Amino acid sequence: MMMSVLTRMTLRGHRMRSNREFRFVFTRGRSQANKYYVLYVTPKQKSEPSKIGLSVSKKVGNAVIRNRVKRILREILRQRIPRFSEGYDIVIIARKDASAISFRESEAAIDALLKRIKLI
Repeated sequence: MMMSVLTRMTLRGHRMRSNREFRFVFTRGRSQANKYYVLYVTPKQKSEPSKIGLSVSKKVGNAVIRNRVKRILREILRQRIPRFSEGYDIVIIARKDASAISFRESEAAIDALLKRIKLI
């Protein structure tokens, strides 16, 4: 149980919060997409830890469904944070079809995007 708390704290340090950070990644970043997610990435100082932002709009579903998608994404990313290259800002946008897939399918979709953009 203690390891889970420590790992969760690590993810909190990697969260993107401000609207300005999100806009910067959208305007300057490069993107990759599949049927379920869109991933935007922009490089920054190599010495800075990577930051991750999630966006799940109302098009995905009601609040219960959106929160489920966000929980799934956070868990997938929490497991992959140690393997990320440092010095990137990352934004993941969930598409409407993301609410209909399982955890394993989400994992495969995110891994494919991260590999395509060479973050892991």
